[in-house]
Amino acid sequence: MSIIPSDVYGSLISGGVMTILAIANEHEKRREAAESAMADIPKKLDRVQRLSDVHVWSKRLHEKADGVLAAIFGVLQRIIDDMTMDRSAKFKSKLKFGSEDQVTGALSSLDDSISDFQMELDICAQFRMGRMHETINSNGAKLSIIEKVVKGLSQDLNEGNVKAVTKETIEEHVCNALHRFYASNPHFNPVNGGQVRIPEQNNKIVEEWYESLQDFDPSPEKHVTECMRAGLGRLTLEDREKSQWIMSTPEVSNWLRLDESNILCVRAENAPDGLYHPLSFTAALLTETLQRSTEFPVLSFFCGIRTNEKFDRVLCGPLAVLNSLNGQLLKHFSQKRPGVDLSLLQQENKRLMKKSTQKPKYAVKLFRGLLELLEDDDVVFIILDSWSRLLGDRIEADKVIEKLSQKTKGSPHLAIKILVLDPLPSDSIHESAHSVLYVPDEIDGWKNDVSLSLLKASNERMVEDLKDVRNRKRELDESDSQTSSDQDW
Repeated sequence: MSIIPSDVYGSLISGGVMTILAIANEHEKRREAAESAMADIPKKLDRVQRLSDVHVWSKRLHEKADGVLAAIFGVLQRIIDDMTMDRSAKFKSKLKFGSEDQVTGALSSLDDSISDFQMELDICAQFRMGRMHETINSNGAKLSIIEKVVKGLSQDLNEGNVKAVTKETIEEHVCNALHRFYASNPHFNPVNGGQVRIPEQNNKIVEEWYESLQDFDPSPEKHVTECMRAGLGRLTLEDREKSQWIMSTPEVSNWLRLDESNILCVRAENAPDGLYHPLSFTAALLTETLQRSTEFPVLSFFCGIRTNEKFDRVLCGPLAVLNSLNGQLLKHFSQKRPGVDLSLLQQENKRLMKKSTQKPKYAVKLFRGLLELLEDDDVVFIILDSWSRLLGDRIEADKVIEKLSQKTKGSPHLAIKILVLDPLPSDSIHESAHSVLYVPDEIDGWKNDVSLSLLKASNERMVEDLKDVRNRKRELDESDSQTSSDQDW
């Protein structure tokens, strides 16, 4: 027992041993923390690498991943420094960085880098979901290419055009459509594997079609200008007031602003005598206002002025009406819808464009194909002035109205508005029209000259009403679609 130290020496030895044990314990904790940090690094690296590969196109995410990698190297550097620094260096380090050791600070920086990476990853995940939604919608559009090809072949069969539906043509059309679908590009060229330049291709198609018309000009622009000038310069005050009366009627207002297909027939109590009259002025004013205030297709044909220019059935007959409407639609696509692929029209029938200028049957088929290329919320305005002065067989004239009327029923995704002014009493438009407006010879006028700006402003307001209704309907359809997609069943 004599070898046991006294209390004084015992306390010194005990304190020294406790200090040694505390230092050893502290070093052990540091060693365990370093080992734990080292063990977690491969797992964190693997997770960052795998998530970066999933979102390979995100530049910002890869920058955050680089930040994590740099933080890991920072942790390794601090561990090495901590293990190799002598006591004086560690003391200076504590004076500089505070009581928290550098390894702990480096680990904290690593956690911050990983949090930044995770935050950017969440953003990428949401963006990826958005792209998935867009891809699903675009796949639906691509599938519609195949659907249109098959639909066109089916129509050829129904119309008895068996020659156009041979085994070879079916294989060619369907295979080309499938190539476009699998290439995830509706503009894929199945011949050389490249990409078709749609605007250039469309311009070429439209130019070739216009050249096939020879002397016929499908554009109504000069006729609209001529009617406007005549209306303001030649018509009497009473005639101009009659135009104002026509445009202020509920029939014309509903035709303009209601969100539905509509055929309106406007007839005067007595047929107009001259070339320029209140009905033609009304047609020109509506055409000019609609073209200026909307991006919708506005198609018009002025029978009286065209017949007066050239008394030729080819240039002023039923086929001329269809060629004019097709030409205006083609020009509309070329100028305002350059992304729409007009070559789709020729997939069903390679000679459709050429035949459409020669026979009404193919002209109607081209018109139908052009309407199908329009967007679901589009509105098409068709204004046919002085219909009684159209040259040719009235049965054929009735056929034109009949085919146009069928499109108002066969295209539920479009609002097709047809206005026919001054038809003959025996024309079939009276039966197919949704409403008929009779214009009396004597009206209760305002006895003031017509304000052209006020008339245009009134028409523009009604067109804006139509746009608002179409927009609300589209938003409602999108909301319903989103709600139905969220359902479990």
